[in-house]
Amino acid sequence: MDAKRDGKRLGRVGRRGLSVSAPPTVLDPELEASLDTPLPRRLELGRGNAIFLLGSCFHRDAAIHELRLLVAGSPVELTAVRMPRMDRPTYRSGFWAIVPFEAHTVSARVEVLIEARLADGRTSRALLGELELLAEAQIGPVRAAAPATPPDGGGPVAICMATHNPDPGLFARQIASIR
Repeated sequence: MDAKRDGKRLGRVGRRGLSVSAPPTVLDPELEASLDTPLPRRLELGRGNAIFLLGSCFHRDAAIHELRLLVAGSPVELTAVRMPRMDRPTYRSGFWAIVPFEAHTVSARVEVLIEARLADGRTSRALLGELELLAEAQIGPVRAAAPATPPDGGGPVAICMATHNPDPGLFARQIASIR
């Protein structure tokens, strides 16, 4: 579901968000922005995908009033802003977001920018990276592995349990319940 804030649509990077011939972006060298982990070079979309972005952003000369991501020219709301960063010159410069991508029929290379609306009214942008989005058609079919057949002829069974430092009594009961 897409979110709305201040009458502007925010959220998924949809089919219309892939603008291959976007106008050149003017970047502000005074806006310092970086990601803690670089963007992947390629992202296979399949039926859709998402990436988690964690980084920091501050302006050398002005306070930041509002911060947002621009992915392929489409605004994406940040999940958290002004988060504490002890490792940065400006303490409350951290941000993070989950950027969802819808399935596409064509591949495209997109820019990921951060845009800051400054306290003095100016808008500044910084490039966080570029990402190649691979359309579903270019990925190819996914083959499922053949299921293992247990020796007794029954169907396959998968059991997932949280087992880090379990209570020994509870763990013994859980194991006994699957025998």
